[in-house]
Amino acid sequence: MEIYFKNPTREHRILGFGCYKDHKWTILSLGSYPTAYVENKMDIKEYDDPKLDQIETRAYFNYCDTANWETDDDDTQYFGWDYGHIDDYALYPDFCWKGREWTYEEILAEVYSVIDQLVELEKNIKEGENDN
Repeated sequence: MEIYFKNPTREHRILGFGCYKDHKWTILSLGSYPTAYVENKMDIKEYDDPKLDQIETRAYFNYCDTANWETDDDDTQYFGWDYGHIDDYALYPDFCWKGREWTYEEILAEVYSVIDQLVELEKNIKEGENDN
C-alpha cells in the first residue's frame, strides 16, 4: 500500500485502524509524513512517562492524549509516534527530507510490536501490584 504523505496541502487521512490484542490502533497520514497510535490502557498521562522507556519503537513517543479519528464520540486514550524525522522522508511546506519512505506494512508491523510490548508491560505492572 502506498503511503499518502507526499501531499503539500498536509491533508490528514486515516490510513488504517483496528484492534490487536484488545488494543485499538490507528495509522494516519498528516500529509507530510505518517504517524501511528496505540491505545493507552495504563492510564499514563504523559508520553515521556519512564514506564514507556521500556517500549521499543522507531523513535520515541510524542503523543499521549484522547483521539477521535474513527468516531466523534470516541474518547480513547492513545500513545503515538511519528515517521517525520530527519532520517525519514517528510514533505514540509518549505523543504523536504529525503530519507526512508516507510510503507504501511512496515508501520503496521511496528504497531503490532509496540502493542505486544505494551501487553507485556501491563502484565508486569499488574503482577508487581499483586505482589504488594
